[in-house]
Amino acid sequence: MATTIIIDIKPFVLEQQVYVLQGDEINSGEKVRMKTLAEDVIMLSEKYDTREFHISGAKVFTKGLKQKIQKAEIEKYSVNKLNITLI
Repeated sequence: MATTIIIDIKPFVLEQQVYVLQGDEINSGEKVRMKTLAEDVIMLSEKYDTREFHISGAKVFTKGLKQKIQKAEIEKYSVNKLNITLI
């Protein structure tokens, strides 16, 4: 069963809600802090054994977050394995 993690970015909110989509079920029990978002995304990838992420919100802002996540991933693994889609 494929797992996709969806993060809906709300500007000026310190903790962002995370939705974990596993098959037909959605779990919304996770939250990530904006300050540690890049590291938290990598941790969620490991926890749920997935590379699929969807990030929604203002495109100018989410584009920067995507780059920050990719940079953190390169620093940790020396490769980009996550598939991050901006929606």
